[in-house]
Amino acid sequence: MKPIKEGKVREIYDNGDSLIMVATDRISCFDVILKNIVSKKGTVLTQMSKFWFDLTKDILPNHMISTDVKDMPEFFQKPEYDGNSMMCKKLEMLPIECIVRGYITGSGWASYKENGTVCGIKLPEGLVESDKLPEPIYTPSTKADLGDHDENISFEQSIEHLEKYLRRDIIREIGDFKLNFSRDLTSDFDKLNDRIEHKLNMINDKVNERLDVNFEKTNKTFASVLERLAKIDEAQKKIDGLSNDIVSLQSVLTDKKSRGIFGEVNLHQILSSVFGEKNDKVYSLQYSLSTGVIADAIVFAPSPLGRICIDSKFPLENYRYMLEKGITDEERIRREKMFESDVKKHIDAIGSKYIISGETSDEAIMFLPAEAIFAEINAYHPNLINYAYSRHVYIASPTTLMSLLTLVQAILMGMERDKYTSIIHTELNKLGEEFMRYKERWDKLSQHMETVNKDVRDIHITTDKISKRFDEISNVNIEKNKEIRE
Repeated sequence: MKPIKEGKVREIYDNGDSLIMVATDRISCFDVILKNIVSKKGTVLTQMSKFWFDLTKDILPNHMISTDVKDMPEFFQKPEYDGNSMMCKKLEMLPIECIVRGYITGSGWASYKENGTVCGIKLPEGLVESDKLPEPIYTPSTKADLGDHDENISFEQSIEHLEKYLRRDIIREIGDFKLNFSRDLTSDFDKLNDRIEHKLNMINDKVNERLDVNFEKTNKTFASVLERLAKIDEAQKKIDGLSNDIVSLQSVLTDKKSRGIFGEVNLHQILSSVFGEKNDKVYSLQYSLSTGVIADAIVFAPSPLGRICIDSKFPLENYRYMLEKGITDEERIRREKMFESDVKKHIDAIGSKYIISGETSDEAIMFLPAEAIFAEINAYHPNLINYAYSRHVYIASPTTLMSLLTLVQAILMGMERDKYTSIIHTELNKLGEEFMRYKERWDKLSQHMETVNKDVRDIHITTDKISKRFDEISNVNIEKNKEIRE
């Protein structure tokens, strides 16, 4: 049996309604397959995956069916496949590898040397290879087949790739899930990153030291890693199965540019789901006002609402800090006050920039791309709701914004129906007038026809009389001729 697909480390076999995935002992480094192998490395990788899949299957379903070769075809019931093989469901793969970089090295270092960026993210000047970054960055890449190289892509490009493979409802579910876990995952991610970084450094030292000398000690190192990973707490367990969510959520909470893009993408998805992908008559993205200010989006609502500006940016720095687990109560209270101050400043900015007399509606919308933040404000900061209302700014979550836009859509459809109803009514009135004119003309024609018919009857009577007179005249001539001859 031959594999239907080979990667740098794994091989995939077709098993009818399922797949057999075999993790080899090959070593891949910087998109290169090394000549050396690590004995039982494939078994370690497979058993690590099995551990996490079993542990998180009640949280998120996965593709694993079995790792027991007795459940597989006879071909795999051999020592070389025992422990490193996994029978899986046939699913559609999302060809994106989600990578979080804490240090500048590898392909990231090559990109930085070229233009000072990694995956479109601008980094500080003066970094040297293997320097620790100011904060972790999300650098997605494509997932290449054997012989090809993975390609670093930007966050925007990863969104485009995902939109090709994920339905909107799945994307929405993922977004909701990210928000529900945002409080716990922020601090846990930093702790886990440090631990994994430490363990990876230990593994790297051991591999470099023993790779060409003694692979037995390297195997013990991998076994030790497996034992230590089993001791990670419950919050960290969730991260392995939800790596895509963690990466994107971390980037949203820590990077202003990514956070802005995240909000704009969510806003665009909501607008397009309600009004259609491109509906310039109803809404517009990145709309320029007469003052030169660019609104993230504007909805052309009917009168008396008018043009409603929507802002998708939101100050999350102090919100993130006040939810951290390790801070004191005093620090949390201080961060809450700073958070409220940030939100009020943002509300004032929206009210001053996006509400223009005679040009826009008297109200503007501050869009929160996170239901969790909206719930936090409504539950613990009601004064912000009142403050926004006093400034004619309405705070909306994805759910409430969807409801508002759906109402606007219903009003627009009603107006469109009223418009066509009015047109039909006008045309019916015109048709009625034309019909009355037609009736008048027909009545006149009918009268003329009756007159003609009467004249025809009179003519017919006169013709009969004339014919009779001709007959009489003819008879009279004949009789007179007889008398003369006699």
